[in-house]
Amino acid sequence: MEHFSLNSYPPYPDGEPGFVEKLREYHIPAVHWNKEAAGYGVALTAGVCLHNEFPDPDGVLDSVEAAWRRFADKAGIDGVEIKLTLKKDPSLKREAWRRSVTDGNIVIEAADSEGVRRAVYMFIDDCASLNEPYFPFGTVEKTPWLRNRISRCFFGPIKRPPFNHDELLDDVDYYPDAYLDRLASEGVNGLWLTGAWRELAHTEFFPDDPKREQRLEKLRKTVAKCLKYGIKIWLFCIDPRAWGSDNECPAELADAVSRERLYGLYGFCPAGENAARYLFQAPNSIFSEVPGLGGMMMISLGERFTTCLTQAYHRERGLPCADRCGLNEAQVMAKTLSPIRDGIRAAAPEAELLSWLYIPQMSGVPPWVCGLPSELTGEGISMAFNFESGCVKNQLGKNVIGGDYWLSCAGPSERFRIFAANAKGHCEFAAKLQVGCSHECATIPFMPVPAQLYRKYREMHKLGVGSVIQCWYFGNYPGTMNKAAGLLAYEDFKDDEKSFLCRLAAPEWGVADAPVVAGAWQKFSEAFRNYPMDIQFQYYGPMHDGPMWPLYLRRSNLRLTRSWKPEKFSAGDALCEMSMSFSTAELMTLSRRMAEEWHDGFEILKQLEERHKNIPARAEDFSLCEALDILFASGGRILKFYTLRDEWLAAPLENVKHLKQMADLVTEEISASLRMAELCENDPRLGYHSEAEVFKFHPAGLRHRAGELKRLLETDFKLAELSPADPYWQGDEFVTADSDGNGCAETFKVNLKWDEEKDLLSIRIFDIKKFSGTANDSFTFSLTDGKMRQYPLLSSVDTETAEISYGEIERAYSGDGELCVDIPLAGRGVDGSVLFSCARSVTAAGMASLEDCWPAVEKKIDLRLNLWNFYPEYLALIKRGK
Repeated sequence: MEHFSLNSYPPYPDGEPGFVEKLREYHIPAVHWNKEAAGYGVALTAGVCLHNEFPDPDGVLDSVEAAWRRFADKAGIDGVEIKLTLKKDPSLKREAWRRSVTDGNIVIEAADSEGVRRAVYMFIDDCASLNEPYFPFGTVEKTPWLRNRISRCFFGPIKRPPFNHDELLDDVDYYPDAYLDRLASEGVNGLWLTGAWRELAHTEFFPDDPKREQRLEKLRKTVAKCLKYGIKIWLFCIDPRAWGSDNECPAELADAVSRERLYGLYGFCPAGENAARYLFQAPNSIFSEVPGLGGMMMISLGERFTTCLTQAYHRERGLPCADRCGLNEAQVMAKTLSPIRDGIRAAAPEAELLSWLYIPQMSGVPPWVCGLPSELTGEGISMAFNFESGCVKNQLGKNVIGGDYWLSCAGPSERFRIFAANAKGHCEFAAKLQVGCSHECATIPFMPVPAQLYRKYREMHKLGVGSVIQCWYFGNYPGTMNKAAGLLAYEDFKDDEKSFLCRLAAPEWGVADAPVVAGAWQKFSEAFRNYPMDIQFQYYGPMHDGPMWPLYLRRSNLRLTRSWKPEKFSAGDALCEMSMSFSTAELMTLSRRMAEEWHDGFEILKQLEERHKNIPARAEDFSLCEALDILFASGGRILKFYTLRDEWLAAPLENVKHLKQMADLVTEEISASLRMAELCENDPRLGYHSEAEVFKFHPAGLRHRAGELKRLLETDFKLAELSPADPYWQGDEFVTADSDGNGCAETFKVNLKWDEEKDLLSIRIFDIKKFSGTANDSFTFSLTDGKMRQYPLLSSVDTETAEISYGEIERAYSGDGELCVDIPLAGRGVDGSVLFSCARSVTAAGMASLEDCWPAVEKKIDLRLNLWNFYPEYLALIKRGK
């Protein structure tokens, strides 16, 4: 079968992204003063002179003094008549500040340098918010309720496949001074970057990594530079690692190995004395050798295999060797975290440990997970939980559950509330969410929906959250959302949502235009709440890069692209992959509402375009909102195109009028691609996905796509008008079983029978060749309806034991070198056929690999998130009666 290849598109842009140069430019708010108007307060135009009386031996306030000078110079208020004095008041709390304004004097007081920093940045914003250059008299005092506000470098490498770039091994400066100043002005006081104990730590149990010192030296430089802006570096680790072929356990840590193996790995057991020594030594050595390191942020459960808690989570029988250590799950967590915390604090008494439980599943969690804080004691440990994972929302009359992150849903989930309650009295509690953008659309710098953040942070405030992880690899570009999060960290929520949004808008847009901007933001938030709450739509849907998608008039049965990966092919037409909860028609309805309401918000904002057209930062705001206008409309058109195409293919002569409607949609998509190309040329932030580490859409690719769509109109559409009922358009080019329902792969054979009475597909796997030296040999079955309209039914069975790992399986049994499985077909064989494949995988060192498949695939291919072995172009067509 011929596949549409990304190779026919221009390659991803290479070299330093254009937005990096923008991040090297200082952001200075523009004042909107009417200097002719009279006002009440301190006359700023008389000239303001900063006097720093705050003790600052390390010069960490030099950066904020420079920020004030830049603003004062731009605003024309640099002078000597008014004194802006910075003073120390030890009675104030961490990062709290007091500002007193009297005739001729402005005094800022704080207990620490970071309170001063926040106060000066806020003073700049408050000056920029004025209608006239008179600062009102009075005293204001602010204290943050969120201590740690941790973000990440927008363009720092992720240290993961396919590029595997480690920022600690290059000489790139990922933290330009202007960028750090912008982050600090937006309230960010922590940044995380990726590391690993085995690469950075010195312990008695492992030899030092050959590049350890090189990594530590880069880390030291990064820490020192960021501290000049009040930003602490947090080292992100997924440690301690489980034991496997790529992480073999030394003899001295034999007691740190769990009893049972899962996915080819043994969990790290923290119960033994040597295990505790390792857990202390590894972080202690790092913090001893990197002065000023702010903390360690680690995924203790969820993302990768770590301790035996991972085994407990993935099996119904609980901990694999509780009878050996006598510990319950909460005690295992305490035995893991306490020595790590102690090792950190022995080297750096102010540093902290943040344990993040990444539990993104839609399904509920075992009760013991929410009880994990119960055995923790002492200070220095925070536990973080995903804010929205598991939240429930009603859309189109059905309750849908959200997995992973949802900026479009206010949250929190019920499991987050339970965890927050259980953490009280044991440890500090932290929230993991996405401030700037999420998997819903991550190819823009941020989603301008600060009303969503107001609602989330208001709930966090009620629940006693003390720290926040504001992003994953994406969701961290400076701007409106970062700024909103920084303000909300000091908010008492006595003002309503609209009042807060007006305060947020005033420094950049002016107090007179702030209500209009706030109204547009609220409309954007209302629109965004229509985003289909289906994790597959986030991961595989068109809202990230629809203007780059080809469109297929002929049914091509090609897979969809993963939004967070730099795929080597273009998105296909197997729309069944993009939703577990909604039909394509329902996705289209929600997407249309979102696009229409977003456009209404954009029209509100455009009222201000003429007045702000000469301010570069406002031009970026307009380009961002228009880009999202295009993305949402494009995504909706793609869904409508394929909805019409399926109706046409089902009855080509009766629905021949659909060809004209589809052609009109293609024409609109051509215009969308060309306009997006223009926006990208003027705004290099657009199209970049921080986790994919590439531009998912870019000018050359967008223009190429427009040309491909023009050719589609000139070729396929012309032919279809002449012969709409030609079987060619159906594209049913699938492998089929032989007359007896048999198929043959390299390492097994398969026999398939459709039991019409029980409405089952009976599968017999036989002649199974054994693999040597592998673990967790299993078969995965993929099945959908013959026209590929329904989300795939996916199931997996252990080859040896016939134990069902997941999926809808009526029964499964094994014996005599065979594996037999019955899969229910209720509602799936509606057209008298189903599409099917079976794949054989092995798991070793925690990583699964596809070993064999029927029908055969062209090469070894990756397992796909949530879709596993489902590859629509490699399915077999099984008809009723086989």
